[in-house]
Amino acid sequence: LVINVQPNVISPEITPQLVINCSITNNEVQEIDVIKSLTLSRYNETVAKFDDLFVLNSSTLDLKQLQQFKFSQVSFGNLFITLSLHNPIQIDATVYRCNANGDYSKGTNISKFAKKAVEWGKNSTAFIEEIRRLKKYEKNCQCSLKKDKRTEINQRFKYLNYNKKEEYTLQSLFLLHGCQVQTSSARLKRSTVYPPSG
Repeated sequence: LVINVQPNVISPEITPQLVINCSITNNEVQEIDVIKSLTLSRYNETVAKFDDLFVLNSSTLDLKQLQQFKFSQVSFGNLFITLSLHNPIQIDATVYRCNANGDYSKGTNISKFAKKAVEWGKNSTAFIEEIRRLKKYEKNCQCSLKKDKRTEINQRFKYLNYNKKEEYTLQSLFLLHGCQVQTSSARLKRSTVYPPSG
């Protein structure tokens, strides 16, 4: 019995999708002789319990959807359920559970589960605002890099205490067009960055 999440940390405005896979390997679960169903659920902090999202009947392969998602895609088959959430939000950062139900030699209705947590990126309001601003700016940016001249970029997006992935993301958006962007010196550390020539 396996549950996988990709990625395990949701970065606001960056993570395009969250994929949760609930599956049974080799068509068997320890201590369960007859597998009847597979259930994918997630933890609801408001009511402090797990809410079932999908239930797959192992014999008929009938999938029952118990929760609705605005932007999602689900695939299923022989003892697996895969849920893809597009543009995940903070509520999607929680604990997901894969539950196998069935019978065993000494009785009926035995259940085994596996859990995996998805975290929400740290409080990065300024970072999110800058990403949104750059995306909006990118649509209107008419600059282009010239092969015979390096374009000097006066702002290097290096946030204090932010990780390399976030810094690289901002730089990539910025260097895409080689345009100069005015930023608040109160929020950013200033330095000079040159885009690659050619």
